[in-house]
Amino acid sequence: QLKVLEYSQIFLQSRSTGLSGIDSATIEVIKGDTELNWEPLSSDQTEIIIVTGGTISKPQAMAGKTAELRTGITASGNSVISVYKGNSAVSSAGSEVKVKQGMGLSVKPGQAPPEPKPLLKAPIISTQVSGSFNYTNPIISWTEVDDAVSYLIEICSDASCQIILKQAKVDSTQWQINDLNQIGEYHFRVAAKSEDELVGFRSPAQKIEFTAAVEDFLGPQTYNAIKAALIAHSKQLSQALA
Repeated sequence: QLKVLEYSQIFLQSRSTGLSGIDSATIEVIKGDTELNWEPLSSDQTEIIIVTGGTISKPQAMAGKTAELRTGITASGNSVISVYKGNSAVSSAGSEVKVKQGMGLSVKPGQAPPEPKPLLKAPIISTQVSGSFNYTNPIISWTEVDDAVSYLIEICSDASCQIILKQAKVDSTQWQINDLNQIGEYHFRVAAKSEDELVGFRSPAQKIEFTAAVEDFLGPQTYNAIKAALIAHSKQLSQALA
């Protein structure tokens, strides 16, 4: 499965079978990001090559196991690779490094790949976020991750986030959902991004349901007013019973 993410463009550059019988496909990322979940039918007979700028990534998966990685080109032109499962060989400017599971790197244009770095851990979603809402713009929040400079939020239509409806990049640990005014069941997950713009491990997707296709602009204020009135009433009742 190859996932082309929002505001991205890729090309299937070539597809061929060599003299040795290896079925090879080359994918070129022109801009944006793409994710690959790959389980080769035969690890010795298939290969996928991902080209981002002048950087080449060759995912490596053992038979019966899945390779999972994210590649992209940043605004500054760097090629970024995050390896979540399996391994990948990454080459540029005549040099090659092995990127193991849980590692990633950012390659500057025309330069050799640097040493891979550990991916940032997944944020923990607030338990108050998931559930059912009668409005479509709740605020989601999560724990701060060490060394994170920003966070990537993905709104998905399915629990495995194979279909991503919306992405957002934020600099804080909370974000208000917007422009999704539809009744239905959705899922969301969050990842921390490093200074090198590597996307770290994603949090497990959380289910969220909208039972009404309206936005609530007074929710927190209304809730706090009702809460204050209930507390005052409770105190009066306690005093009366005493």
